[in-house]
Amino acid sequence: MNLKESILAKIKDRIFFITFCIKCNKYNWPPSYNCKYCFRKTILKKLDNKGILLEVSYSHLPDQNNHFGIGEFSGIRFLGKVVGDIKVNDAIVISKIKVNDGRISAEFNRLKTTELKKNY
Repeated sequence: MNLKESILAKIKDRIFFITFCIKCNKYNWPPSYNCKYCFRKTILKKLDNKGILLEVSYSHLPDQNNHFGIGEFSGIRFLGKVVGDIKVNDAIVISKIKVNDGRISAEFNRLKTTELKKNY
């Protein structure tokens, strides 16, 4: 099983694993067998599902009329559907993650204040 297949298999189990460098202590995205900072071998590690919403926009595509945003999670940025009233710089959580046609699909929800205090 190659790297992409391994990551997609974990997402089907609702766990978001990505490549991580033990030497640099950094996640690498897009996934790679070698660290993009020091070129050492990477491992798969679970990404923390709590982050910050950096950008938000509305899609007018006929089959995707929704708000989408860019979230940052442990230094990794990716696109997801924004669920509810979330503003830029709000704390968010990845509420759903799945694979559609070989692509990763995520949903972001606002992180509740009680969860924020517990985890940050």
